[in-house]
This record gives sequence, C-alpha cells and structure tokens, in this order.
Amino acid sequence: RLWDWRRDRLVRRIGANTNGVEFDPSGALLASTRLTQGVVDVWDSGTGSRVSTLEGHTGIVRDLAYDADGERLATASDDGSVRVWDPRAGKLQVTLRLAVPLGASTVEFSPDGKRLVTTWADGVTRVWTLDLDELVDLAGERVTRGLTTAECQQYLHTDSCPGA
Repeated sequence: RLWDWRRDRLVRRIGANTNGVEFDPSGALLASTRLTQGVVDVWDSGTGSRVSTLEGHTGIVRDLAYDADGERLATASDDGSVRVWDPRAGKLQVTLRLAVPLGASTVEFSPDGKRLVTTWADGVTRVWTLDLDELVDLAGERVTRGLTTAECQQYLHTDSCPGA
C-alpha cells in the first residue's frame, strides 16, 4: 500500500505479497520482493501497474538497491548471488557470486555507481567494481595469461577482448 503520509490516506494498493520494497530515486518505480520466491516485481508507482518481473534467483531476495539514477537495480539473495538488472526492461546485466556458496544479505551502490557493496552470511562486507575499465585494469595486474574471446564475452560482456 502506498500512503499519503501527510493526509494519512491510502493512495494506491499494489497487489504484491512482499517482504521488501525500494523506490527508485525519482519515486517513479517501486521494486518489491516476493515473500517466498526469488522474484522481484517492478511497479509504476503512479499507476500501480507492473513494469517488469525480475526472475533468476533461486532463493529469497533479502535486499534491493537502486543506483543513483535509477537505471540499475541490485538484488541480494539467499541463493548466494547478487544480481544487477535493468529494472524497466527486466534484463539481467551482471551476476556476482563468491567461490564459496553463501547467502547474500545486503547490497548498496556507491554514490557514483561504479561499485557495489555487499554483505554475506559469513559477516564479511565486500566491494565489487562495476566499472569495466577498472575491471580490465585489475585483470591485467592479476591474470597471468590473456583472456579468451569466450571469457571476454562472458565476463566483460564485450564482443572481443580489449587490446586484441
């Protein structure tokens, strides 16, 4: 339910059984997690109509966060993944996982949107880069071999490897 808190009146009812909600920065979109499914619904807060459904998690979604411009929505799940979505199109952009399967508890974008901060069932907070150039630089410092074209397509979401 969406309330006009100044007038203490119900504005809109959205048919969602949820355990978490998050407005985008403009207030135009509202994301809600389904109570027992690993699904997030994105709603037009003005009309109450569903904009998209984000499916892919196999565990309960514990937390959600929009980036500063509302173009991306991150979700943290018991299934051991954090996912970044285009909330309007309902398209998955990135999936983050640890080497050891642990449930993700919370997620938050950095103010500039270049990093994602997550906490996990092991109590550790981790910072992930979402900036492709920074990721390529880190890989160049740490990887002892070049990436294959297939690896660049899968991990960097590019048609070819940078510098190839």
